[in-house]
Amino acid sequence: MVHGARTHARLLLDGDDHGSGGDGEREDEHLDLAVGDLSRTLAGKKASDVRLAAIAVGTSARGGLGRLCIRGSSAVGLTVGVTDVGISAIGMSCSSLRVLSLWDCPNVTNEGLYAIGKGCPLLEKLNLFKCPLLGDLGMKAIANNCPFVSILSFDECENISNVALIAFGDSCQRIVSLCIRNCPMIDDDGIMVASSKLIKLRMLKLEGLKVTKRTLTSIGMNSRVLTLLSLHSLNFI
Repeated sequence: MVHGARTHARLLLDGDDHGSGGDGEREDEHLDLAVGDLSRTLAGKKASDVRLAAIAVGTSARGGLGRLCIRGSSAVGLTVGVTDVGISAIGMSCSSLRVLSLWDCPNVTNEGLYAIGKGCPLLEKLNLFKCPLLGDLGMKAIANNCPFVSILSFDECENISNVALIAFGDSCQRIVSLCIRNCPMIDDDGIMVASSKLIKLRMLKLEGLKVTKRTLTSIGMNSRVLTLLSLHSLNFI
């Protein structure tokens, strides 16, 4: 029980929500996708800097790229895959980008995300899964330059910390859906600030984090329009 809670959110605890595990569901679990003029998905060996550069050039003359999903792989035997070179090409040429999903992209760093932040001011949805080299500098570039972000998801991104989450709380007041899973550098301090500043937040999913009852109390007191709160495998509660 969350003492003093004022939110009327539906609460899902461990075992209640069986739809949180599959990779196919991670992309689409947060409300409806923003729709751009063109959509591209690159997966496995097809996820490369060369293909991203071709997309950047080819879509600019056809209304612009609205949605990009990269499903890379760190499996042994595959090529290097997507790096900052390809992501930066998108940032420099695709100013209409509204949805970006990066899954299993171990060679993308803050430099690539910085280019997205600087070049894609219309970004509405950011979904990151298994991107170990992405950290606070890249995330702050998104937060400070993309005020229309409304759907945000971090999953198994070990270098994203409270600093990034606080930056989104300060700069992206349109966020309605926030999902944080298995990010060891995010704890009470970041989530409490986000829950108090993101006044439009309607969906909050937390999994595999080190948080205490302070976070739950803050959510209950501050998240007035929250309709769904999902909690799984939280340590120290």
